Amino acid sequence: MYKIRLTIKAIIRFEQMTDKPFASLDYTNEDDVKALFYCCVLANNSESVTYEEFCEIYENPAQQINMLKELERYNSIAAPFISPNETPETNEENIGAIVRDSFIKDTVYTLILSGLDAHYVMHEMELSDLQEYMKAFEQIKREKMESDRFWTYIGMLPHVGKKIKSPKDIVEFEHEKEARQKEAEQNIDQNAGILEGFLNSNYSLKNREWQEN
Repeated sequence: MYKIRLTIKAIIRFEQMTDKPFASLDYTNEDDVKALFYCCVLANNSESVTYEEFCEIYENPAQQINMLKELERYNSIAAPFISPNETPETNEENIGAIVRDSFIKDTVYTLILSGLDAHYVMHEMELSDLQEYMKAFEQIKREKMESDRFWTYIGMLPHVGKKIKSPKDIVEFEHEKEARQKEAEQNIDQNAGILEGFLNSNYSLKNREWQEN
């Protein structure tokens, strides 16, 4: 019986084999499921088989059931440690962007090139840890960008005087723009709530108190 485990290496092999992101895997599609199991077999077993050989083995119903049970068992163990991702609404305008940008192999290679041990990432790291490592990587990258900008600002101060009042006047990073936009939207929502409360209430100048309808 083959050992079936959803390692990072197995996921990357699936994306390479099917040329589509793991997030778009369709469990109702026989070809997708077969490709996933084949990649899990290659990533977790010393015995190597060609895809044609695996397809013959896969035709055995008992083998299919065993593989499915192994994968379900692994998923059940990993499930409590996976946090739900914040994803945008899947309307027709952004479905393509979501699918196009969700290749796990791109994230993994970024982490490896930044210094994370390749063997650990490919064979030992759980899928549930991937997003946490990526969050930490993004935070480190932001802090370095902001530090570099700060020292550039300090170096420019003697030459520009009061023309540049803060490091953000040199360049505003994308994550800062997003944070500013999010704060503005929150303020709009808060002010809209206050206005709605005002319009739905009666204010008595005489008693100087709110009288709810």
